[in-house]
Amino acid sequence: MSLQSRRRAAFTLVELLVVVAVIAVLVGIIMPTVGGIRRQAKLVACESNEKSLYQACLMFANDHKYYLPVPTIIGEGPSDPSVVATCMFALDKAGVANYDAGVIWKYVPRESRAEMIWCPADDKEYQLTSGTRPDLDRNMSYSINANVRPSQSQRVAISLRQVSAPGNRIYIWEEVGPNDLWCLNPTANVDDHVSGRHGKVSELQYGTPGYNFGGRGNFCFFDGHVETLSPDTIYANGGYYSTSGSYYSPM
Repeated sequence: MSLQSRRRAAFTLVELLVVVAVIAVLVGIIMPTVGGIRRQAKLVACESNEKSLYQACLMFANDHKYYLPVPTIIGEGPSDPSVVATCMFALDKAGVANYDAGVIWKYVPRESRAEMIWCPADDKEYQLTSGTRPDLDRNMSYSINANVRPSQSQRVAISLRQVSAPGNRIYIWEEVGPNDLWCLNPTANVDDHVSGRHGKVSELQYGTPGYNFGGRGNFCFFDGHVETLSPDTIYANGGYYSTSGSYYSPM
């Protein structure tokens, strides 16, 4: 091949810059789409987790005259036989679930337990009101309506049959940095904020102005269906938390 032919076969600088520019444009178009697909996949996986957790609790209830498993509170560890016999699962310490000790694990394969209680979109966010950042080894993303265990001093849960309007009451909460399974009313309690980790990227950071309106979280109701709701929707409607009495639709 002659020198002139080789020169014709090579890219000119202008052509190379055009190719780079085209690639940059394509990447700019594709990346937001890919990011959106990833966020949607994490949201769907989280929804599936809550449904699986609900099914495990429902199987326990079916075996115990519809009485639900007891939500675990801080300090209820695997060395206490009464915890192992009554609570959903024991806590090794605040925010850290034990994958072996607890009443629901008999219904969940060992290899699925860690995944079932961890939202893939959870970036280890923590309650801003806690003062100091809790342990980074937190391995749970969900908590349970505290009304299921009316007395923190007793390990007794209510029956599923006691829940008024189960399709309108939230059972499993996607919470910001849960330290146990006992979720107090998020509309009145500063330590049990609901998560909006599935919202738009610019609004995912808990504590930012747009989080409550732009964020989205998954919430499983007592009848087993899951809804994706904004924190603002939750805070505007106390009926989501109550397990009895009249239900009031959000304004």
